[in-house]
Amino acid sequence: IFNGEMGKAAAVLADLASNEVELAARKKSMLSLSKLAAYAAEVDLSVQIENINRELHLLEHQNQIDPEILLALGFEMDNMRVLQAEEMIELYISEDYTKSTEIEFRKALELLSYVEDSLEYRNKIWCAAIKKDNWLSVNLDNPLDKISETTFYKLVDLCFILDNDLEMYVPPVDTFLTASELEDFLSEKSFVYLIKLTYEHIRETFK
Repeated sequence: IFNGEMGKAAAVLADLASNEVELAARKKSMLSLSKLAAYAAEVDLSVQIENINRELHLLEHQNQIDPEILLALGFEMDNMRVLQAEEMIELYISEDYTKSTEIEFRKALELLSYVEDSLEYRNKIWCAAIKKDNWLSVNLDNPLDKISETTFYKLVDLCFILDNDLEMYVPPVDTFLTASELEDFLSEKSFVYLIKLTYEHIRETFK
C-alpha cells in the first residue's frame, strides 16, 4: 500500500481474507482494506470489489445472529470465528433457537446463494419451518385460521412481500410429502391433508 501499488495490495489482502477462518473481525478488516485499495487502484477492479462486497455481506449475516443462540451453543463471542454459510443456516433453523420466527428463516433462505447444494438446504429450511408448529393439533373443521399462524405460512407471506415471486424460494408441495425430516408428521394423514390445503390456500392468496 505504501508503495502505491494499490491493485497488488488489494489482491494480497483479499487473498489473506479468503484464508482467514479464526477471527471474523480480522477477516472483515482485511476485506475492508482490500476494498479501499481496489477503489484506489490504477486499474478497474470492479469484479474484485463485487466479490469483496459479497464476502462482507456474508459477514454481516453472521453479525445479525442472535448472541443468545451463539452462547447457548458454545460459541466464543469475544473472539468469534468465521462461520460458513451452512453453519449460519443451521443456527437460524436450529430447534434450540426457540425464539426464531419467519424472519430468521428468511435470513437462512438468503444465505442459499452462498452454499453449494442450495436445493438441499432450501428444503431443509422449509422443513424446519414446518416443524416449528404442532400441525397435528390443528382443528380440521376450521384449519385455515391456524395455518395462517404457522411459521411456515408466515415465511411464505414474507417471501411474497419481499420478492413477489414465491418460486424463487418456496419448494413444490411434493418436496414435503417425501422429506425424511418430516417422517413423524407424514405418518399422520391429517398432516398430509393440511400441507396440501396450505398450498391450495397459498395459490389462492398469492396470485
